[in-house]
Amino acid sequence: VWMNSKSESPLNLKMKKFWALLNHAMGNCLIAYKQYKEIIEETGSCIQADQGGFVPEKTDVLLNSDIRLLLSSLCLRMRRPREALRHTNCILQSPDAVASPNALLNQGIAYAILGHTEQALEPISKALEIVDSHKGTINQKHITANIGIALSRMYYNRCAVRYFLHVFDAAKNDCDEAIYLEPSNPEMYWFRAKIYAAEFLKREAMRDFHSAIELCRTGGKSSDFGQRRLSVSSNTSTLTAESSQ
Repeated sequence: VWMNSKSESPLNLKMKKFWALLNHAMGNCLIAYKQYKEIIEETGSCIQADQGGFVPEKTDVLLNSDIRLLLSSLCLRMRRPREALRHTNCILQSPDAVASPNALLNQGIAYAILGHTEQALEPISKALEIVDSHKGTINQKHITANIGIALSRMYYNRCAVRYFLHVFDAAKNDCDEAIYLEPSNPEMYWFRAKIYAAEFLKREAMRDFHSAIELCRTGGKSSDFGQRRLSVSSNTSTLTAESSQ
């Protein structure tokens, strides 16, 4: 049951967020999209500031930014990169914004989908710097592992952008980092094989293709990259994003 009340009480907003997250997780994209938009309308829309950029109209900045981040991921999944970019810009250009690696990553993916591959590099690199700077400050093993996976996927995303810019050495370095951080993911080896193939290094390419196949056969990690991932088509320079919050 979706709550139709326009009341902005914290309880109502939390319940609405819960139902939106549930629909998002269940793959009910259009329903979740409408619910996220309704929450944003209640917590404050994003307006053009006099000095340029975007600022929230109302006061619930944290919840508004949180929902915008979820909505930007959903927009990428629904192939709406321009709208995703609008939401990430609103988060990052707000005067009270806190540097968010997830928002930066979504911004970079949106630029890449729109074909602005050079613009995509900067936010993804910033996201990597933020996550990497916090890596050594956390002692819990499971949290450290999660940060390692997050870094791996960011390196993978930047690798994809650099691949389409034909900066193969830098792309391979990013892929090497991704494999170091997440060595059981077959897709990392598959993509590095594509880089080797583009450089006509057949032996290295075959080795990585073989590694990817073996990992798939022996139960290596799924090729589903979870929250944020770039899928790279071998037939086109179009990058498509998948998000499953």
